Amino acid sequence: MRTAPLSGPIDGATIHPVRTTADAEAAIGWLTESRPFVALDTETTGVAFDSKVRLVQYGCCRDSWVFDPHQWPALLEMLDFVEVPLVCHNASFDLLHVASLLDPTNVVDKVTDLMGRVTDTSVLAHLVDPRDKRDGGTGH
Repeated sequence: MRTAPLSGPIDGATIHPVRTTADAEAAIGWLTESRPFVALDTETTGVAFDSKVRLVQYGCCRDSWVFDPHQWPALLEMLDFVEVPLVCHNASFDLLHVASLLDPTNVVDKVTDLMGRVTDTSVLAHLVDPRDKRDGGTGH
């Protein structure tokens, strides 16, 4: 049985928590549909590179899937398998954590592989306006 979706902060946006096998199957089905990109983010126990991953979420403009990667590793494996372009904010942090979950014995090669598919909005934000808020910029 599927877990009820949650309303997102944007009208029409839906958050799908993955708590059951049916939820995981729906997330994999969503991921295998043809789409121009998938946004990816991690939630960790801290901001250090050795922090532990608590949650992963991926999605698009209107749908997001949130899951514990330790409970649902197949969702990360499928993300790696489908080779869809990825969008991340601060990709070097998130992809290091994702890569360590996907291939803990070969993290560098896995990060390199994933980075080839990523557009990093943090880098783009710095290119648009590199100034910090205290310097009159938009901040990041």
